[in-house]
Amino acid sequence: MNVHVRSSAQLFVLARDQAFFKVQFFGGDRAGDLGRMKTKEILYFPGKKALLFNHTLTKSLLDGTSNVFALKRDVDFSVCPVTAVEVYISLYDLLKISIRQGFLFRPLNPSGEILPAPYESAAAQARLSTYVRQIPAFANGNLTLHGLMSGCAILLAMAGAKLDAIKDHVGWKSSSSARHYRIGCLALVGRRTPCLRWE
Repeated sequence: MNVHVRSSAQLFVLARDQAFFKVQFFGGDRAGDLGRMKTKEILYFPGKKALLFNHTLTKSLLDGTSNVFALKRDVDFSVCPVTAVEVYISLYDLLKISIRQGFLFRPLNPSGEILPAPYESAAAQARLSTYVRQIPAFANGNLTLHGLMSGCAILLAMAGAKLDAIKDHVGWKSSSSARHYRIGCLALVGRRTPCLRWE
């Protein structure tokens, strides 16, 4: 995909979207919850080898529970969600805007100014659709934010993760959602034998 950046606003949007989509895919987080994540809900592991995300108040967590997940640093910077978040945050520093308080992922107004507001899932979906239309293999398809979350569950299933590990990582309370993605995993790999260990 060729993206030509002509302004600091375009660079900000590209960095924000890279971080948002990578965290959502590898974290399996709901887009609406991720868009409302506060900067203070993210911590480094020792040695900056991973990031810990700790949602405490989101639309799907109104009962006082939290959704905690970790994302490890990957050696492949092109897919690494930790590196993407770091690049995104470094842009705030370059633009001399503090994000130590408030929402991590933020929208722009029509003038290109960064707003102290959450990055809404509808806006993120519109951005994802813009990128996907530039990829010939997906030009006629529809990749959704929910599809990224599903992709996380399927990726974990194909890697052999147990049901409880998938539930914990993605933040599901019941097993029915994880079992649903087991079917997707089986269809994806074209096998009738389980690709998950359901112990």
